[in-house]
Amino acid sequence: MAVDIRKHITKELKEAVKAKSSTCFYCGKKLNDSNRTIDHIVPITKGGTNDINNLVCCCHDCNQAKGGETIFGAIKVLENKVKFCHPEFEEDQIRKEKYLNYIQIFKNANKKIKALKELI
Repeated sequence: MAVDIRKHITKELKEAVKAKSSTCFYCGKKLNDSNRTIDHIVPITKGGTNDINNLVCCCHDCNQAKGGETIFGAIKVLENKVKFCHPEFEEDQIRKEKYLNYIQIFKNANKKIKALKELI
């Protein structure tokens, strides 16, 4: 039986991550207790750790869009979803715009991650 390592993030570590920012790391949206989540930049399933440098606060929507992927993985998944949006269906065009928006958000976040790594 696999152990969910995310459950091992201590309350103190969660508070330290929350103290790092009051806005979503990815999109910049203001966070509050109802929309704040903690995300692993490199997911545990992809070799990431619970180190504070791998944890960021983000909004629920960005966390859902990124899923269990790295930034690059999320961008690839979203780019594939864009390919399957049919131009004649309004719902698909709405989805496509949403996917394209998250692709840009994650590309910008990747620049932030590179800058943070240089500081560490």
